[in-house]
Amino acid sequence: MYLEVCYIDLNGPSNTGGITDPKILKEFSPWDPKSNAMLAPGIIDRISKIIKKTEAEQSKVQEIFSTRATKLKESLRIPVPVPEAWKQIHETLF
Repeated sequence: MYLEVCYIDLNGPSNTGGITDPKILKEFSPWDPKSNAMLAPGIIDRISKIIKKTEAEQSKVQEIFSTRATKLKESLRIPVPVPEAWKQIHETLF
């Protein structure tokens, strides 16, 4: 779940509520990775603790992230490619 939060955060979620008008969404996208993207230190800390406690290998963490992030990308139409997001998460975690 924390890895999913990281993926969403790296896509720069914007509070567009229930707006469905395509013209408004074009101007005010629900995703703005250039200005709103970040990795929350508290979330990264929790992931690090879980990795340490479970002795998870980097490849396993990447597999979990890729599986979950791919589903999110498809369902939420998130702009940042999964491999690009993993690179940022990997650099921060390891």
